[in-house]
Amino acid sequence: MRFAILLAICVITGWPAGSMAGDADRAARTFAKEGVSYWNEYEARIGRPMQKWACQELGRPEARTVFYPFSGPDLPTAVHLFPDAERYVLVSMEKAEAPPPLEKMSPRELESYAADFRKAWKLYGALGFFRTDDLQAIENSPGPGVGITGALMVFAVRLGFEVESIEPLKLDAGANDVVPLRDEVLSDDNWDSVRLTLRKGGRQVLVDYVRLDLRDGWVGKLPGAHGWIDRMSENPTILKAASHLPEDPEFRIVRNSILWNAPLVVQDETGIDYAALAGSFTVHLYGRFTKPNGSFNPMLQHSLALAYRTGGPAVKPLPFRLGYEKNAGSAMQVAIRNSSWQPERRTCN
Repeated sequence: MRFAILLAICVITGWPAGSMAGDADRAARTFAKEGVSYWNEYEARIGRPMQKWACQELGRPEARTVFYPFSGPDLPTAVHLFPDAERYVLVSMEKAEAPPPLEKMSPRELESYAADFRKAWKLYGALGFFRTDDLQAIENSPGPGVGITGALMVFAVRLGFEVESIEPLKLDAGANDVVPLRDEVLSDDNWDSVRLTLRKGGRQVLVDYVRLDLRDGWVGKLPGAHGWIDRMSENPTILKAASHLPEDPEFRIVRNSILWNAPLVVQDETGIDYAALAGSFTVHLYGRFTKPNGSFNPMLQHSLALAYRTGGPAVKPLPFRLGYEKNAGSAMQVAIRNSSWQPERRTCN
């Protein structure tokens, strides 16, 4: 397993490794330069400005766990917003899949794999998120696809972590949490959800990617899912590029769990309806918002548009662009349950 992890990281990040086979090494070097440029573009336009903004506006909240529903494999946003967390819980509908078996691929398969990853990597570098259609296209592509696990591995390495292990997860209703599949016979079907154990310096960090359809009908049928969402929602929560699903009547369970339990919500305009959010939190506005991206109902977040129009000097600038394209630019809201909460002052580079 450790060799497969090393080989996968080397090929899809372009990092050299003396133990790699010649074909894998050549594929890695072929795509390394371009892959690095996409990551550097993302970090310059979004990643580093986001981390500095979070340092200034969020301070250092006591966030051992961060909850990120509708996330896809977007680990960088979670780490940039909450760099000191011990566990990141990402939830999406796409299958995680096992670590890519690059050591078993032919040179042609390696080249195809790297090309698919390069396409996905380029989109993320430009947008700062994976669109649902892009994730589904990656998932349904023929041959050994990139998958969620491959993307998480790359992001972890680029964020400065060492990947210690990767293992499949299952939701345990008795434990009210996800737990590793360590005693079962593993097959491709076991890899719906995945845990990456990471290390940076002396700090261990868990990344749990949980495959879960968050619609009420599915959550209600899966034993333990409702209680697990309630438990995860007790942590700082991120909603970004969520296709306005938290406003949809089919997603009442996850929306209400966040409204009732979360101490802090950081979201763009695609998250919870502003009127509902403001009823439970003190909400601080950043950037500018007039109406949703043209792909969505223009009446969504009408109360949020009004809040931006009437907010005046209380609306602070947002020093980076992210999320769905809109004429007004980008918008973020920081919702704090305790109105007396203040960010801990610290030096922000």
